Amino acid sequence: MTKTELKENITKINKLIRSGNFEGGIELALTLNNRDINKGIAKTLSVKIKKKLKIRDYKIIDSAIELIRKLNEPSIVEYLLKDVSLTEQTYYSISVKYWALKNSKVNWIRKNSNVDELIEKSKDTYVVYSEGIPTVTYSWMSVSNKEEALENFKSRKKIEAEGGGPVIMMKTEKFNQEHPIGKKTPVDPLKHLSDHLKLKGALLKGNLFEGSAPVQVYLDYALFSLIGLFPNSDKSKMLIDNCTFIQLSDVVSTARNLPMWKLPKTISVFKKIRVLDLQYGLTTDSSSLSNIDAIAELKNLEVLNISGNLQLQFKPHTKTFSKLKNLKFLILERFYFQNEKKETIKNLLPNTEIIF
Repeated sequence: MTKTELKENITKINKLIRSGNFEGGIELALTLNNRDINKGIAKTLSVKIKKKLKIRDYKIIDSAIELIRKLNEPSIVEYLLKDVSLTEQTYYSISVKYWALKNSKVNWIRKNSNVDELIEKSKDTYVVYSEGIPTVTYSWMSVSNKEEALENFKSRKKIEAEGGGPVIMMKTEKFNQEHPIGKKTPVDPLKHLSDHLKLKGALLKGNLFEGSAPVQVYLDYALFSLIGLFPNSDKSKMLIDNCTFIQLSDVVSTARNLPMWKLPKTISVFKKIRVLDLQYGLTTDSSSLSNIDAIAELKNLEVLNISGNLQLQFKPHTKTFSKLKNLKFLILERFYFQNEKKETIKNLLPNTEIIF
C-alpha cells in the first residue's frame, strides 16, 4: 500500500467512524488489516469506544474491548488509560490497633501503620464524660489528647449550664480506675484514636473511569478488563507493576439500587495488590458481587474487604480464601453468618484476622 493510499484509507475510515457508520469503518479496518491504518484511526476510535464503555451493559463493554483486541493497536489502550494513574502515597483506615494489642503476630501491622505511635499517644489521653440532659440527650464520652479534650470539656459545660448533667475531664487511666463507668467498662483509648495503613500505589481511575452511581460498577469492570486484557501496553504495564491498592469509588455507596457488580477475571494480573476494598459496591439489598474466585490469584493480597449483604455470591468453604496465603485481614462486616459458617472460614484462614 502506497503512502497516498494509506492516507486515503485512514481519512475514509475516520470519516465513517465520525459519521455514525461505526461498524462500517471497523469492518473496513479489519479487512485492510494494516498496522499503520489502525494507528491512524486509534484516536478517533477511542472517542467512540469511550461512549460504549460508559453504557450500563456488561456485554456491550465486552464487545468494545473485544474490538480493541481484534485491531491489536496498543495506542487505543493508551488513549483510554491516559488519565489513569497511581498515588505516590495514600492511607487506608482499618481497625488495626485493637488487633495489634490482641494478637501476638504484630510485625506486619507495626510495619504498615502508626500503631506504635498510637500506643505512645494513648498514655496521655483524656476522657471527657457528660451525663447529658435527662430525657433530651444521652450521656456522651470522648477520648482525645489534652488540647482536644479541653475544647470538648468547654462545649459540654455549656450544655451543663442549660440543665445537662455534670461534666468531668480526667486522664483515661484515672477515669478507668475511679469512675463507675470506667470500672465496669474500661475505656480503650486506642479505639478512639485514628489509625491507617500507609500505602504507595493506590489506583486513581481518572476522568473516564470515575462516574456517579450506579454507572461506577460498569466503569470499574471496563477499567479492570481493559488493563487485564492488554497487560503489555506501556500504561497497563506501569499500573500492574506498581499498583498496590484498589478501592471502589465512594459514589457507588450512594445508589439505592445497584446492579450485580461483576469482577472481571482479568483483575488477576494485579499481582502486587496488597489491599482490595470492594465494600462500596455491596451496600444495598440489590447489590452483589460475582466472579469472586478471581481474587484467589492475587497472591500478595494482605487486606480484603468484601463487607456487604446476603447477596454476595460466595460460599464459606470456597477455595478462594485458602489460596490467599499472605492475607492478614479479611473484613466481612454486615454479613449474617451462622456460627458454623464463621468457623469454616476461620479454619480456612488460621493466620488471618477475620472481622465479622
